[in-house]
Amino acid sequence: MKTNPECIPCFLNQALNVMKTSDDLDNETKTAILKKILNELAKFDSELSPPEFALFIYKTIEDALGNKSFYDKIKSNDNSLASCSVPEVMRLIRQSKEPLQDLARVAVFGNCMDFAINSNYDILSHIKNHAESEFAINDWQQLKDEIQSAKSIAYIVDNAGEIIFDKLLIEEIVSISDATLTVFVRSRPILNDVTLEDARVVGLDSIPNVKIEEIDTVFPFINKSNGLEKTLQGSDLVISKGQANYECLSESDANIYFMLVAKCDVIARSIGVKKGNFIILKNKKKGKCNL
Repeated sequence: MKTNPECIPCFLNQALNVMKTSDDLDNETKTAILKKILNELAKFDSELSPPEFALFIYKTIEDALGNKSFYDKIKSNDNSLASCSVPEVMRLIRQSKEPLQDLARVAVFGNCMDFAINSNYDILSHIKNHAESEFAINDWQQLKDEIQSAKSIAYIVDNAGEIIFDKLLIEEIVSISDATLTVFVRSRPILNDVTLEDARVVGLDSIPNVKIEEIDTVFPFINKSNGLEKTLQGSDLVISKGQANYECLSESDANIYFMLVAKCDVIARSIGVKKGNFIILKNKKKGKCNL
């Protein structure tokens, strides 16, 4: 997915939100960072994907700080918020007639935990308030059938916080399926993206039949086998979480199910839904894979 001009002011707002979390940046430094970002945006290349722009923005802030510690603060807070909701979520799941489906719904609801969009959320209230909400696009039944028959599943995670709910879903998938499941994490974060360290912190590496692999942070998602295309095309099923993964993989013809909240107008229009809608979308692209 190419970058839309509407993304430009969003990038700037994201940069400002992130800089507010650091006590190590004075106004002079913040101004210098914004000028550097604006200079790059002035050379706006619409062929780049939005995550490629975002990587530049956050790396600029990271370089100014000299470390990645501000990521850790954000991630720790998000994971704590999500973890505190797990006992109540699991109480609701134990009452469910369709636990796999409801855990998939919770995993989608968890995609609202995106610091770049909204840094003030009550995730448990959000889950409860939307427990009965309709999905604008809901290809769940097809996804369920494919989970049950798949021999290999790729699961591309998104942000800290929501990874807690991804873990609950992955554990349920493993319990009902004989498939090997590969979780793909980022080799370096854009803000609160899940990395290998984050996956280990929440215990993803302890789930049977689950392996974790790192991929480059942005398109084209190079991994240790020199490219994710072969892995995605070779997997019976791919579950892709979040907007950034949709932005990078929307042109792929792999068997992908996109699970996300449409958090901006650009994404909503691309998918054909309204901003704020919940989505489980089976990829319908045909032809040559553009990974």
